[in-house]
Amino acid sequence: MTVGEARVRRARIIVISATVAGCAAILLMSRGFNFYFDEWDFILAAPDWTLLSYLQPHNEHPSLIPKLVYGILLNTAGLRTYVPYMVVLMLLHGANVVLVFELVRRRSGEVAGMGAAALLLFLGAGWENLLWAFQITFVGSVACGLGALLALELPRTRATLSIAVALTAASLMFSGIGIALAVAVGVHLAASPERRREVLWLVPLAAAVLIWYLVLGRSGTPSNPPPTASNILLTPGYAVWGIGAAAAGLVGEGGWAAPVALVLGGASIGWTWWRRRPDAFALGAAAALVTFYLITAVSRAGMSTRAPCSGSCCLVTPRGAFPGVARGARPWWPRSSSPASTAARSCSSSRRPSRRRCSEKARTCRRSTTPETPPAQAPLKESIRSSCRRSRARIFTTAP
Repeated sequence: MTVGEARVRRARIIVISATVAGCAAILLMSRGFNFYFDEWDFILAAPDWTLLSYLQPHNEHPSLIPKLVYGILLNTAGLRTYVPYMVVLMLLHGANVVLVFELVRRRSGEVAGMGAAALLLFLGAGWENLLWAFQITFVGSVACGLGALLALELPRTRATLSIAVALTAASLMFSGIGIALAVAVGVHLAASPERRREVLWLVPLAAAVLIWYLVLGRSGTPSNPPPTASNILLTPGYAVWGIGAAAAGLVGEGGWAAPVALVLGGASIGWTWWRRRPDAFALGAAAALVTFYLITAVSRAGMSTRAPCSGSCCLVTPRGAFPGVARGARPWWPRSSSPASTAARSCSSSRRPSRRRCSEKARTCRRSTTPETPPAQAPLKESIRSSCRRSRARIFTTAP
């Protein structure tokens, strides 16, 4: 039995219970926290907000839904306590943990899903997104994006596609992180031959984002220092360093551990994808990971080298990367190790197997499995047939 085949009774209940307990613990420890930094921009400007104000960006990010959340809480809970704001953050964080579990479980089994959820629940490298309520912007974007990807994994219907598009739009309304998740959804659809036409569902959404940026988005406050043309030259190094830092953050490391984590993680994913071609979901997750750091590099590459290692980046990356790369936990070898199944695996693992090679392997297996006793004295006669239809070798054993 492999990790992908192992079953855990009531695994979903265990994960949900652990998530509730973990979020409650974080909420209890943060009960004395207060408003900080960007939150005061919302607090001071909220009395003068108009309908247009909700569409205006905060810094360079769209923030329609966060402004709605803060507008409601400021008019109900006010500034007396920080707990209601943290409750919203914990709801979104808990949703992320459960969604990661569901996505990984579908691809790699319950044990791998529980491990990914446990890592994400108390990811110390992403402390900023766990202890600062304002980070509902990033956490909410990822939650909606993961929900959209999960909707695409459900049976293909117009309802599930509508839900995926709606959640993608909500992800974009939380923050600019939604762009990376939208890319994941688009690549997922485009990489599936039977769903490529459904990419057209994202065209109105992309047009709306473009119009918003041209009309309102460009008025946002740029990062400090502001982006320059030299950022384009720094983008590749920034992206590579950021991906490595996020991988190292999974085990609580950072700094110069990033290159080591990048090499090990890249080798593991490369080996897995070489043995088993990545599907549409894995390609979408990889595209989202690269897009996130490329977009971030354009505006922040001029900052210090520690910028890619910030808590927000180190938390956003594992949320999107876990489901995509977790396919490696699912075994690619069959249960049987007989010569016949070995030939089937060899033919099926080839990207473009030829009929000649598969038939030769089948004849070899037939000779190796034929009993040495004469056919007349053999109690059972086995025959092996090999077929390479649709790039897979199927072996059938029949009795006379």
